[in-house]
Amino acid sequence: MTRAIQKAAEKRQVESFFRSLFWGNDAGIVVDSRDPPEPDNIVQGVRLCEVAGEGVSALYVEVTGYHPPASDGDGFRRTENDSRWQLELLPAILTARKANPAMKSIAAQINFKDVRLPSKRHDQAIVADLIRAVGAAIPRILPGQSLEVSFQPRETVAKCPLYLGNMTLLAAEDFPVAAEHFSVIRLRSHPDWEWPPWSCPRMLAGWNSPTASEFTRILRDKEAKAQRYDTQGRPLWLLIVAEFDNDLESHIFPRERDDLDHLREQIAATVFDFAAGPFQQVWLFSEFTEGSVRLYPSTSAATQP
Repeated sequence: MTRAIQKAAEKRQVESFFRSLFWGNDAGIVVDSRDPPEPDNIVQGVRLCEVAGEGVSALYVEVTGYHPPASDGDGFRRTENDSRWQLELLPAILTARKANPAMKSIAAQINFKDVRLPSKRHDQAIVADLIRAVGAAIPRILPGQSLEVSFQPRETVAKCPLYLGNMTLLAAEDFPVAAEHFSVIRLRSHPDWEWPPWSCPRMLAGWNSPTASEFTRILRDKEAKAQRYDTQGRPLWLLIVAEFDNDLESHIFPRERDDLDHLREQIAATVFDFAAGPFQQVWLFSEFTEGSVRLYPSTSAATQP
């Protein structure tokens, strides 16, 4: 990747991040790339004071990716359950998906209710109902936005609007197998990508989890780099981007409360002195879902746009 392509990608990530903070109503927020001695990007806009503090109308954002080395070491928990997902159920889902032209350009994250996969005898029914549910939700995907699909009783769905934030509801009675096994399905359209990946964060979590060692490396490296920056008195934020389409090892963004607790334990284990460090705020951002969680100062929950 050339430096120009990298900087363009980082600028897009910062734009997506701030758009998610303001739930899409980010009018007036302008992001521009910068070169040393300035940090990666400068962000300007009157609404910044809402997230950065009173009187702040411009700040710098340093961007880095969460790309741990692929290994069988700390942070990788391989199980028979995950192997069956990778070798049996996921290939069956992808085969059925590619047989349906409507599934082109659609990326999906599939979330099972249970950490254990259902019995093999249910695989065919699960695949068929999943494809039907995704097909029903595709017309509701808005350009440039992710869509969360959840299942509720028909009576509940009838009382709700088509969109609840970035969520839409399907009647559980219409998709009984999917409703039984999936808590949420996250979809996103990529018009310039014929077959973007489909994945299951819970199965990936069986393979990947955030580690204190990787966050320590990121924080120390960026702290050293920040010493050479001229921020001109403006606040400096660090944005750690995870969940890249082309790097399954980066899929460590928390989905459940337990995941968030584990993430915070790993951040604490870095023993990094945030208060004395160069960053006024540190965030973890999912490139896929555009969800974010503030690592410093700590917040109690992850956000999903």
